[in-house]
Amino acid sequence: MAEVSIIIASLRPNELKRCLDSIHACSEGTDYEVVVVSPFDVEPHPRVVHVKEKKAEGNYNAVAKGYRRAKGEYVVVLSDDVVVTQGWLNNMVAFMRPHDGEIFQGRFYHTVIHEGNGQRVALERPLMNYFGFMFSGFPCMRRDKINRIGGLFDNKLLHGFWGDPDLGLRVWSNGGSVDTCRDSVIVAYPCLDELDRTSKKQWQEKDGEAFCRRWEPLYGELFAVFDVYGLRIECPKCGEEYRWHPGDHRRCWHCGKLAY
Repeated sequence: MAEVSIIIASLRPNELKRCLDSIHACSEGTDYEVVVVSPFDVEPHPRVVHVKEKKAEGNYNAVAKGYRRAKGEYVVVLSDDVVVTQGWLNNMVAFMRPHDGEIFQGRFYHTVIHEGNGQRVALERPLMNYFGFMFSGFPCMRRDKINRIGGLFDNKLLHGFWGDPDLGLRVWSNGGSVDTCRDSVIVAYPCLDELDRTSKKQWQEKDGEAFCRRWEPLYGELFAVFDVYGLRIECPKCGEEYRWHPGDHRRCWHCGKLAY
C-alpha cells in the first residue's frame, strides 16, 4: 500500500500530463500513488490509478471520488495546473510525521502570466486566513484526521470554490492546526481558459455565499462575496491595478509587495 495518495481532478489532458511528469520526476524516495479523476483516458503508469468520470460533476465531487479510491496513509490534493519541485514529497512527509498528521500546506509559488507581454513572475503566497484562521492551497492530511473532520472538500455544500478555507476552518474547529512546510515547493501556472471562466461564472459566487452561511454564524459577518470579486485596487507601490481578495493579505499580484 502506498504511503501517500495524491489526488488530481482534471479536465485538461495537456496540463495533467505536465503535472504527472513532474510528480514522477521529483518524488523519488517516497512510496506514492496518483489517483487521477477525469472524463478522458490517461496514459497507463504503475503509480497512476485512473477513475474515469462519465460526466464531470464539479471539482469537489471528483476529489471525493478520488478519495474513495485512495489507499495511502497520507492524502495530498493537487490541481492539474501545477508543477512540483525536487524533494517536495520527501520534505512534506518528513514535516508531517512529527506533527501527527494534523495538516500541512505546501509552500505555494503562484506564477502569474501577465497579459500583453507574456512575462511570468513568481510570487510567494503565504498562509492566508478568514476570520483569523489560517489556510492555504494543496492540503496534505492523514487519512484518520480527514475522516474525523468529515472528509476533504465538502461536495454537498460546495462545488469547486472555497473548499480550502472551509477545510482549514473544519481542521481548526476540531482541535487541529494549519501549518506550512517551506521545504515543499509547488509552482502553479493558473489556466485562465474557457473552462476556468465558465466554472467561476457558475459556482464561484454561489460557493462563496454557502461558505459564508456556514461560518458567519460562528465568527461574524465576513464580506459580500460579489463585491469582493468585483473589487479592483491600484497598488500604491507599483501603480498597477490588481484584484484584491480577502485571503491575499492585500499583496499586489504584480510587484509581490504588501500594498497596504
